[in-house]
Amino acid sequence: MKQPGLQDEMRNFAQQEAFHATIHRRFNQLLQSWGHPVVQMDHFAARIFALVDKLSSTKLRSAIAVAGEHFIGELGNVAITEPNVFADADPRVARMFLWHGYEELEHKAVLFDGYADAYGTGFSSYLHRQLGLLVAIGVLIVVLLDNRGFGCIDRLQQACGGASFNNLFKDCRMGPQGAPAIDFAMHARSLGANGEHVANIGELETAMQRARASTRSYLISIDTDPARPTEEGGWWWEVAVPEVSAREAVRSARASYELEVLARSKRAKE
Repeated sequence: MKQPGLQDEMRNFAQQEAFHATIHRRFNQLLQSWGHPVVQMDHFAARIFALVDKLSSTKLRSAIAVAGEHFIGELGNVAITEPNVFADADPRVARMFLWHGYEELEHKAVLFDGYADAYGTGFSSYLHRQLGLLVAIGVLIVVLLDNRGFGCIDRLQQACGGASFNNLFKDCRMGPQGAPAIDFAMHARSLGANGEHVANIGELETAMQRARASTRSYLISIDTDPARPTEEGGWWWEVAVPEVSAREAVRSARASYELEVLARSKRAKE
């Protein structure tokens, strides 16, 4: 590892994963005693892993591990942030998965950092990561919301009183052909998945039916409005706003920021 400190992080990651394996092996034994076919599933997974190990390179196997850790990390995020997930679960089982979720979030980027350190971030590395994603997940349905840039960051920029700058393709410096139009569906098909672009919610609903019937991973892209947020979901981002500015929008955003910080402090004391 060339990156300072990464070797120690990788070693800690391996130790955590070994402990995860021990705990989940015991849990699987308990599930098997309750009549769940865990052993059969383990044997099937072992055969798949052996086949992948035989037919793939070290680079591809590393990419598969990176992809797997990414999705497990996202599951850990759900386990921690969505309390209703374990509302009806045995408290002991819930604690086990919450513990695993916290540790996954702790080291979720370590494998990617190690992969980038060993293989770089060029086209070959990117292609291997996409192939690793397909192998790790098997069949995956992706709904891609295309706002032609970084709409979320652009809204955050404006919410902090700044003017929209360099976050959307249309605002960036362009060549003679203008803003890029990325065909995500074609990109998905080039990697062996199915893909299509839809124009509205009705088309999205019918496309989801085709995606669920597909035996391959399926990507559906749909254009969205980069400036229009939704009322559902989301959290307040504590992004500090400058105290002094010539812009009225920044001064107003600073006042709102201070009120939100004060309200959060009061909630914490209740």
